[in-house]
Amino acid sequence: MRTFSLRAAAALTALALLAGCTAAPSGSTAASTPETAVATPEPIVEPQAPEPEVFDDPLASYVQDFAEVATLAKPVETDDGRTLTLNCTLDTEVDQLIYDHYRYELLGDLDGALSLVGDSEALRITTENDVRNVQEGAGAQSYTLHGLRALTADEMARVRAYDRDAIFRIVADYGLTEWTLEAVDVEWTYTEAELAKGPQLDAGRYMRYFLAGRTGTDQPWALYELFWEDLLPDAATAAEDPARLVLETLYSCDEAESAAFTDALNAGDDALVDYLAARTGNAMTADGYAAAANNRVPGRILTAWPDTAVTVVELLLTPTASSDSDGTATFAYTVKAAPQDDVAAAQEFTGEIAMALQDGVWLATALN
Repeated sequence: MRTFSLRAAAALTALALLAGCTAAPSGSTAASTPETAVATPEPIVEPQAPEPEVFDDPLASYVQDFAEVATLAKPVETDDGRTLTLNCTLDTEVDQLIYDHYRYELLGDLDGALSLVGDSEALRITTENDVRNVQEGAGAQSYTLHGLRALTADEMARVRAYDRDAIFRIVADYGLTEWTLEAVDVEWTYTEAELAKGPQLDAGRYMRYFLAGRTGTDQPWALYELFWEDLLPDAATAAEDPARLVLETLYSCDEAESAAFTDALNAGDDALVDYLAARTGNAMTADGYAAAANNRVPGRILTAWPDTAVTVVELLLTPTASSDSDGTATFAYTVKAAPQDDVAAAQEFTGEIAMALQDGVWLATALN
C-alpha cells in the first residue's frame, strides 16, 4: 500500500475541491482526476472451532432410592372391557407415572397420557399412536404389572454400552438434573381388532424400561423414553466376552512372552502375578491372579510347548452358575491351543473361570 506525506494529502484535498467545481477558468488546464484511495482491508479472522461441550457425569444425577409417597391404583373401566391389573405396589412418584401411563392408554385418554411425557417428541409421538389405536377399537385389551423398580447404579453399569450412551444423550439433551431408569415387568393381551391387524410382537410377559426425569427439584417427574429391549443382559451373557479375553490371553503367547513367563515362573508367585497382570491388562482380581498362579494355569501351554509361540484355536464356554442379584457368573471352559506353526498339534485344556462385576467391570475372580 502506498504511503502519503502530509503535503501530498493536502494536495489531494485541493484536487478534490477543484473536481467539485462546475468548470475550469478559460485558458486554464483542467485538473487531473486524483487517484482513488485504497481502503485498508479488514483483518482476516480465522474461525475458531467451538469448544467441545462438556457434560457432568450423568450417573452423578441418577436416582435409585426414592422416598415413598402417597400413590393410588385407580381402576380402569372401559365399555369394551379393557383392564389394568396391579400385582405389585406403587411406592414412588415414578411408579405412579408408569401405572398412569398404561391406565390412560387403555382409557384412550390422550390428554392424560401426554401430560405424563416430558419434552421428548419421540415419546410423545409413540404415546399418541398407542392412544389413537385404542380410540379406534384396537390396541391392548389388558395390562398386568408384575413389578416396578428403579435400577441400581450397579445395574446401570451393566446396561449395554450403546444403550447407556443413548440414555446419557437424552439426559443431556433435556437437561435432566435428576433421572432414573425404571424396570417394568409387564404382561399384556390384545383386542380382537389388534389381532386381526397382526401385531408385531406376540402377547405375553416382557421387561420394559422407562427413562424418567425432571429438570429441577421443584419440577414434577416426567417420562422421556421407553426402551422395549431388555437392557440388562443376564450375568452369563454380560460376563462371557471378558472371560473369553482372559482365557485367550492365558492360553496364548509369542516367543518373548513365553520366555518372560518362564522367568516369572522361576522367580516365584509374586513375579508370576505381576506377569499375569501385565498380560491381561488387570482383567483379574487379586484372588483371581493368585488362583491362576497357584494352579499354574498359564504353565499348561508352557509345559506343552516351551519357548514357542502358541495360539488359541478354539474356546468354548458353558455357564455353570450365574446370579443377576450379585453380579457373578461361572463358566466351565474348554480351550484348544496349538503352536502357531503347527495348528494340527492342538491340545485340549479344560477348567473353570469365575467372573464378578466390580465398579461396572467384569473381572476374573478365580481360575481352576
